[in-house]
Amino acid sequence: MRETIKELHQMAAADTKLREHIARLQNHLDVLQTSTQRLSSRAELYGAVQQEVRVSNAIEVTTKHVEILVQHKTKDAQLLEEARKLLVVNNIALPATLQSGECFSRLLTSIDRS
Repeated sequence: MRETIKELHQMAAADTKLREHIARLQNHLDVLQTSTQRLSSRAELYGAVQQEVRVSNAIEVTTKHVEILVQHKTKDAQLLEEARKLLVVNNIALPATLQSGECFSRLLTSIDRS
């Protein structure tokens, strides 16, 4: 488009009124180009902000999940300790497989039934 305006400018060397119109058109094109560059830059920035919000939300969800897992682990450790204390109090010997923690849930079930 700029090439076309240059050609028109050369063709209208004698007509001052036409040269003024071409100069205004050139000015409008410059403003349009600057505005387009600004808009593109802002759109890119807006997209980056949106992506950051999405990542931030995902990190919050992951953090909450980890906190819940830690709470479950702590609760399970407390239950295990309570079960071990009950075993000691009731003089119940653990088979080798239970001492390693493999069949802990079966042991707790059998204790709850008695």
